[in-house]
Amino acid sequence: MWQTKKVGEFLLGSHPATREAGLRECYLRLGDQLVREALDLLGADAPDDDTILEFARSALELEIAFVNERAIVSTFDDPFEVIPMPEVDRGVGVAYCDPPGPLETAEIPTFIAST
Repeated sequence: MWQTKKVGEFLLGSHPATREAGLRECYLRLGDQLVREALDLLGADAPDDDTILEFARSALELEIAFVNERAIVSTFDDPFEVIPMPEVDRGVGVAYCDPPGPLETAEIPTFIAST
């Protein structure tokens, strides 16, 4: 298990290209089982289907707060909703933004759909 934790720690803190190379090297040196255990450790903290939308909402709120605190760009106070992406729109992308039309006068939120 110690080796698995070390592999997981290495992979967590690295660039995607480095992770891929690291996985390949780990596989060649240590075998399939250890790499599988390391990936399971990495995936244990990842959001799943039940938690991804709340994770996306929290991340978006943190990003908006970060941008506002540092006055990087101006942001609107328009309402938004993070919603599950409709099945028909799923494909290559993992998220999209669906704002109200430019001539819309009603208070309609911007929909941010995520898979």
